[in-house]
Amino acid sequence: PSPVLSTFIDLSMRPIFNGLTEIVAAILEVEPYTLTARQAAAGIMGQYVLYKNNRVMVPQFFPELGFAEGEVQDLAERIAVFSIGGLRAMRETH
Repeated sequence: PSPVLSTFIDLSMRPIFNGLTEIVAAILEVEPYTLTARQAAAGIMGQYVLYKNNRVMVPQFFPELGFAEGEVQDLAERIAVFSIGGLRAMRETH
């Protein structure tokens, strides 16, 4: 990878990931930036990336889903509900 990749990540993606990791750690009741918190945050981001980067493929699996403004809000809420439920289950088992 290009050396510019690290700069790009540090300036654009890392602040978002770090903020999400802190929220996840609070829900899990663990110290921020533990492997558990970071992996859980990556899982949440992965859900977003799946839909964002596969707008052509997603309708093949979910023809009823669209990406209009209101539909994106619904998708964000589904990701949030699913993720918070998973984080609560993780907290109870650790």
